[in-house]
Amino acid sequence: FQHLEKHLFTLSNMDLSRELKSLDELRESGFIHAEEYERRRQHILSQKVGAIDDLIQQSSAAASFVDTSLPKETQESHSTTTGTAEPVSKRKILSALLSAPEEAPKHQYVNEVNPFIYTEDYSKYTTPVVFVSKEGWTKEKNNLGEPEQPSDDLIARWKALQNAYAERVRTSNQFEWTTDVGKPNTLKLIGGLDISFPKGNKIDAVVCLAVCTYPENKLVFVAYKMIKLTAPYVAGLLNFREAPYYEATLAEVKKKYPQFMPQVLILDGNGIIHPRACGVACQLGVVTGIPSFGCAKKLLVFDGLDFDTIVASFDRADKRWVDIRGDSGKLHGRAFKFDSTSDPIFVSAGHKISLETCQIICDRTAISREPEAVNQADLLGREWLNKNYRNCDVIRRGWMTSRLRLLAGLLGLGSLVRP
Repeated sequence: FQHLEKHLFTLSNMDLSRELKSLDELRESGFIHAEEYERRRQHILSQKVGAIDDLIQQSSAAASFVDTSLPKETQESHSTTTGTAEPVSKRKILSALLSAPEEAPKHQYVNEVNPFIYTEDYSKYTTPVVFVSKEGWTKEKNNLGEPEQPSDDLIARWKALQNAYAERVRTSNQFEWTTDVGKPNTLKLIGGLDISFPKGNKIDAVVCLAVCTYPENKLVFVAYKMIKLTAPYVAGLLNFREAPYYEATLAEVKKKYPQFMPQVLILDGNGIIHPRACGVACQLGVVTGIPSFGCAKKLLVFDGLDFDTIVASFDRADKRWVDIRGDSGKLHGRAFKFDSTSDPIFVSAGHKISLETCQIICDRTAISREPEAVNQADLLGREWLNKNYRNCDVIRRGWMTSRLRLLAGLLGLGSLVRP
């Protein structure tokens, strides 16, 4: 086994290094504090060590096997193994590390990111399942606050992180499902993500994940997560304002409602239509591993892109799609116009999906200006806030006081209401 130690360590640490690198980037950008960083790091390491232990214990090992490159606990757990059975098979362990999961039956689909078999009969849901999370959230007492403006140093670090994420972005199809209808592995669930705000509030917000079936566009699941924004809007840096909350929402859904985890995500934002080729859809796709793309309502101006020129192209071409190509000649994405009366949206690949597949999904699921899943996320998020925000845990003192003053003024009792 003189080469087994090296191969086992290298192979098992391919994913480990990537996970730890992503975690380090979150810490450096200020999204997670030191205690949370250490908790996540220990969890990742313990999972990896446990996986290696299981592989070895499940093999036919009986001879002594010590991998000096693994953590000490793992070495000790296997250094005293004895018996008369055949020694650990090098081929068997390496095959276990390299082989794909056992193929599911033809009528099932296993998502490579989410190890849940999509056998759910989504037609049985007459109304969508609703999940509301307020974990870690407290309501603003007034509407006067707003996130602090990032320093020049932080903006520089954010841009450096975007460049790092951009290197990991893949704009080709890297999934096992198909958009062809009627196939055993036909795409089943599309998730739309958007963030909505109460009127006049710059800190409190709600993330809405709307999950629709493909190609029926049936809404089967909605998740609402109340959040407090810590970063303001800065053009080109939407990633760091929204992506961490999208990731947290998906993590809760994966844990509590795995049968509704989407196979592809559509975000109200950009993919590679971005000065550094890394919009919010790119970053979320890289971090979660879920194929993602962006459908933005506004065009980021760079590389000579011009909104009026793109709109004029629709009139000349008389079609629904127009290429978004910069002065450099690079194809950044495509503009989509649902009909002659609607404004265009700007579609671009985020991660693990091609622009052509993005276009197919938009064509087959848009019943208005944008794909139905992200349209529902926008509408439902705002609707939920209108119905529920005032009734959340804490009454906004500023809101109540202003109305008391108005009422007192009308009644001539202004002196009874102190500012």
